Amino acid sequence: MKALFITLLLVSFSQADEMKRIDSIVEDITKLRVQYKECQNTLKSKETLRADVVEPNKNYSKSVQYQKQLKTEIDYLNDLSKKNKKIIQKYKKLLKIKENSILALKKSIKNQSKQTPKKIDDNPFPRLMPKENADLKEKVLITKASTYRLKSDSNIYDSPNGKRINIWTQNTSFTSNKKTINWVKITGLFVDKKWKKAKKDMWIKNSQIIKR
Repeated sequence: MKALFITLLLVSFSQADEMKRIDSIVEDITKLRVQYKECQNTLKSKETLRADVVEPNKNYSKSVQYQKQLKTEIDYLNDLSKKNKKIIQKYKKLLKIKENSILALKKSIKNQSKQTPKKIDDNPFPRLMPKENADLKEKVLITKASTYRLKSDSNIYDSPNGKRINIWTQNTSFTSNKKTINWVKITGLFVDKKWKKAKKDMWIKNSQIIKR
């Protein structure tokens, strides 16, 4: 439950950042639309002044100064109109880019919401890794008691694949009634030619012994 809560919290933070980006893009688009309308209004003003030149006010029809003033204004607006047309095209491209960015962000948020939260391991302690090439735990089998002897000097272990606890010399004899695939348990040993039961766990590799 804790892992799921952390995952959902991280996803919500990610989506919050995406929403902030969308709000910023929407704000940019709003500003671009306002500037676009201002350019259009400027172009309309130019058309109005043109009409005044074609049909000037009767009170100023004979005023050369007024005509020059209108012509100057029209020339200025013509230059401004050319610039505004370029700006309008630029704004249209920017609006298209911003709109595509919003669509991409919405799609990204939708895809994130569909993804299955990954399980987070909240265990503060690292897992212990098994030793490389370690043998799997072998099943111990009960067998008929038999006598064995060592083919050569051999190590004695406290368990299969366990810790070495002794070294026995070649031809040492012992008895056993327990074994695994690769190991034989020493259940009895000979001391001064007398058999004694082993008092502790002792194991030897099957490849180191032969049956008597």
